[in-house]
Amino acid sequence: MIKVLRGVGLALMAVIVIAFAVVSVGGGSLLPKLERMAGLVPDDSGGGTVAGASIGGPFTLTNAATGATVTDQTYRGHWMLVYFGYTFCPDVCPTDLQRIFAAFKLMGPKSDSITPIFVTVDPARDTAPALARYVALFSPRLIGLTGSQTAIDSVVSAYRVYVSKVPGTAGAPYLVNHSAFIYLMNPEGNLAGIYPPDTNAADLARLLGQAVTTPAS
Repeated sequence: MIKVLRGVGLALMAVIVIAFAVVSVGGGSLLPKLERMAGLVPDDSGGGTVAGASIGGPFTLTNAATGATVTDQTYRGHWMLVYFGYTFCPDVCPTDLQRIFAAFKLMGPKSDSITPIFVTVDPARDTAPALARYVALFSPRLIGLTGSQTAIDSVVSAYRVYVSKVPGTAGAPYLVNHSAFIYLMNPEGNLAGIYPPDTNAADLARLLGQAVTTPAS
């Protein structure tokens, strides 16, 4: 079974398992209405929507490595591969990040057009220095973004990310359950693809390669 969301309802998980294929906007065959109703795949209207709900939008965050304030407009003209997680994540986040860069390696120079971005869902612990050290472990290309809790809440809401803090126990830090979809945004800032966690590197490379050859709309 694909681990798509951590801590979400069984009904949604069941639909996700049915909809295990990676979906890109404007490509592939028609998918069942049930998948669209669950908010897993874009509807036919395009423009960065999933089942009528917009995905992505304006944000103002801090580049962990440089300390610079960045917005969604900073990355206009670039493909963005956006992933939400946190540095204390014990398994899902590091595994998915490794897959992303394995996919980039398989893509070769074609991946150069994609800017990978890691947005923390745990700004209280993921200060700029901590996040900068973390993303550097995976690739010098990976951009870590953090900010105030209000700023993070805003971008989490814009991307429809599920986040739930799980209290820690004596001697153990708290955890953060979160959805772990990978979002591909086109150079105009619209949703171009949603990829589930556990998508293998070869499939991710193939699907990203197909997507970035499609003109932004």
